[in-house]
Amino acid sequence: MIPYTSHKITDADKQAVLDALDSPHISGGGPITTQFERALADVTGFKYAVVVNSGTAALHLAYLTALGNKRVITMPTLTFVATASMALLAKSQPLLKDVNETTLVNDEFLDVTVDYAGYPTRNGKVIDASQGLRPDMNYGYADAVTISLHATNGMTTGEGGVVLTDHEDIAELCRQLRDHGRDNGECVMPGYNYRLPDLNCALGLSQL
Repeated sequence: MIPYTSHKITDADKQAVLDALDSPHISGGGPITTQFERALADVTGFKYAVVVNSGTAALHLAYLTALGNKRVITMPTLTFVATASMALLAKSQPLLKDVNETTLVNDEFLDVTVDYAGYPTRNGKVIDASQGLRPDMNYGYADAVTISLHATNGMTTGEGGVVLTDHEDIAELCRQLRDHGRDNGECVMPGYNYRLPDLNCALGLSQL
């Protein structure tokens, strides 16, 4: 039997989580979350990294913040269901475009392109790079890039996701939306509970 996923958890990973359990802040938005976000930004070359509790949540926030009120969101056919379903939850219509059978990507400029199995795309306003976390991602043409930290990917927080961006306004809006639409404790808009607990971030920081 070939396992669907074969992630690696080291002794250092386990110790990082145990140490985090001694912290007074084990839920989302604590100091380990901040450390993890800074480390992700440094590794990938983006100015901002906003961690959330799944790659699906990261896509949802990227659509809401980077694509605004687009009524139709174009995307490739070769992807995971979340790429399309989050467009519907963002009150947009997904429009699927065929991929090149050799490169496994679509060569047009689409609203959302997908690094399927880590094959890098060269266009897109939002990049779904769920399976493609790597150093110096160099997606300067994209307004937002999303990563999945699910256990099936190269590194994991158990469950989790990231929105990467060079735009301060997108990063700030993602942070507000992931925390019930709050800004410094004051609710300024409807939002979600997309926070990633510090416990998970401790695992991610060690794995990174």
